[in-house]
Amino acid sequence: MGGLVNATTGAAAAVNALEGDVRCYTDPADAINNRPCLLIAPPTLDYADGTMTGPTVRFRIIALSSYAAGVFDALAELDDLVDATDQALTVERAEPIQYPLTKDGSRVAAYLLTTTDYPLSN
Repeated sequence: MGGLVNATTGAAAAVNALEGDVRCYTDPADAINNRPCLLIAPPTLDYADGTMTGPTVRFRIIALSSYAAGVFDALAELDDLVDATDQALTVERAEPIQYPLTKDGSRVAAYLLTTTDYPLSN
C-alpha cells in the first residue's frame, strides 16, 4: 500500500483504538448506516509546507451525527466525536457543516475536523 492509504488507515486505527463507542471509517458506504461516527476523507498534501522527507498530510475528518442538519440534539453526539478525535489525533480546527451523506441527498449535522501529520511517509 502507498503512503496515502497507510496514513488514512493509520489515522482511523488511532481513533478506533480509543476506549468507548467511537467508530471511525474510511468509506462513506460504511459510515452512512453506522452514525454517529467519524469518516476520514482522503488527506490533502501540502508540498509547500512539507519537509525534505515529504509533504505535510492534512486530514479532513467528518464527525457525523445521527440527526438531520439543524437539529440541536446533534451537538451532544458531535461533542463526543470531536473530543475523541482530539484525544487520538489532536484536532487543529472544528467547523460545523451540513454533510450530504444520506442516499436521498438530505444533509446530516456534522463537524469538519482538520489535523496534520508530519510528513507523509510511504
